[in-house]
Amino acid sequence: MSSHPVDTFGGGEGKALAVIDMTYSAAHVDYGWIRYHRARGETAMCDYYASRLESLTIPNIRRAIDKFRELSLPIYYTSCVARSSDFSDLNVHAHRIIEQCRLTEIPVPYCTADERAAQVLDDLRPLSNEPIVYKPDYSAFNRTSFAADLRRDGVQTLYFVGVGTNYCVAFSVFDAYDAGFDCVLIEDATATLSSQEQIDGVASVRAHAQVMLTASALAFVQQASDARRATAADPLQVS
Repeated sequence: MSSHPVDTFGGGEGKALAVIDMTYSAAHVDYGWIRYHRARGETAMCDYYASRLESLTIPNIRRAIDKFRELSLPIYYTSCVARSSDFSDLNVHAHRIIEQCRLTEIPVPYCTADERAAQVLDDLRPLSNEPIVYKPDYSAFNRTSFAADLRRDGVQTLYFVGVGTNYCVAFSVFDAYDAGFDCVLIEDATATLSSQEQIDGVASVRAHAQVMLTASALAFVQQASDARRATAADPLQVS
């Protein structure tokens, strides 16, 4: 297995940003997963995650969103939710966590689409033309129409940001690659529960995605867009 260098991904067209699970449930200290882990006494883990989100991940996702909007490139958001109020459609791993929560009176970290927890953080809120993919599993591609939507919209390359690096982000990268999309992981615009899990999550996708930092990734997107526009203005131009 080998990764594909990002400069083989073509011009400015066909690129999109995938903002994975930047919701209150997954990325806010008062909801969902952080509340769940705090109730389990995993304070250091929560402090690390919250700190990375606030100081690094959210600001860099904001930069990525701003750049893609500036260049009129599509942005897709995901939100991990149950489609049924009793959570019966979630997978077996989720049901084990839910059962443990009920036995120990720890808050259940899952939510349905109509809850505040399922909404994207206000600081990163989608525009009306930026779709949200509601997914019941780790991957944005499992039991959703995401792959079909991307093909319909002419997307070939996905730039991934969000949480958690070693879960929903990584699983989405794997399935995107398997579905024939080119993938870029913007490493400093992702987060997970520990520094080791962050390292492991990034390492796990290197065979399937180009790993870049925010500044380099957005500079490449800008350059590709500029080249495409120059070619459109002068079709005879040779770069």
